[in-house]
Amino acid sequence: MSNIAVIGAGLMGHGIAYIFAQAGFKVSLHDAHAPTLESAPKRIESLFELLGTDKIRLANVEYCSDFAKAVASADFVFEAVAEK
Repeated sequence: MSNIAVIGAGLMGHGIAYIFAQAGFKVSLHDAHAPTLESAPKRIESLFELLGTDKIRLANVEYCSDFAKAVASADFVFEAVAEK
């Protein structure tokens, strides 16, 4: 099974993490902006509820404030960082 790293937990990143997590992949979600990363679990859970998918797959997401840890075992890395 592939491990996925998503860099950026904002508008697009948390949705990308949701898609892979609900499909059964292990996902490491990273954001350098602590408040964005802290709000990601609730936003991802909301997607599971909205779309009626099994919340057991929430366990597939690991939230990482450390970039190196997020990408260490990744087979694929998705970048979803907005320019400010």
